[in-house]
Amino acid sequence: MLAGVFFIHATLMVPTYLHFAQNAADSTVALSELTGRLADSKEQEIGSRMASLSERTSYLATATHGATASGALRAFVAMPHKGVHITSFAFIEGKEARLTITGVAASRETLRAYAGALATLPYVSGVDLPISAYAKESDIPFTVTVTGTLTP
Repeated sequence: MLAGVFFIHATLMVPTYLHFAQNAADSTVALSELTGRLADSKEQEIGSRMASLSERTSYLATATHGATASGALRAFVAMPHKGVHITSFAFIEGKEARLTITGVAASRETLRAYAGALATLPYVSGVDLPISAYAKESDIPFTVTVTGTLTP
C-alpha cells in the first residue's frame, strides 16, 4: 500500500515539476532579453555621447587652425610699414577672415608699397584699397581691407 501511495504522489508531482521547469526557462529568456535591451540602450547612449564628443573635437580642431585676431595683428604689426601710421584694426572672423586696417600714409608711394607688401603675404588672399585713397598727395588717410586665412 505504501508503494501505491508513493506512486500516486510521484505521478501527481510530475506536472508540478514540468510547470516550474517551464517557468524557469521563461524567466531565463526574459532575463536575456532585458540584458540585451539594456546593452542596446547603453550602446545607444555611448554612441550618442561619442557622436557629441566627435563633433566637439572636430570643432576644436578647426578652431585651432582658424584665424585669430591676436596672431593676425602680431603678423601685420611686425611687417615693416615705414611712412605708414596705423590708427586702428578691425578683425572679423568667418569663412574668410577680414582685417580692416585704418591709418595715415605719408605719401602715395608709401601707401602703395604698404598695400603691395600686404598682398605678398602667403595667408592673404586679397587686399582692397579704395582708389579714393590716392586722391591726396601726402598725409593720406586710408582704410585697407585684407582678406584670407590670416593665420601666419
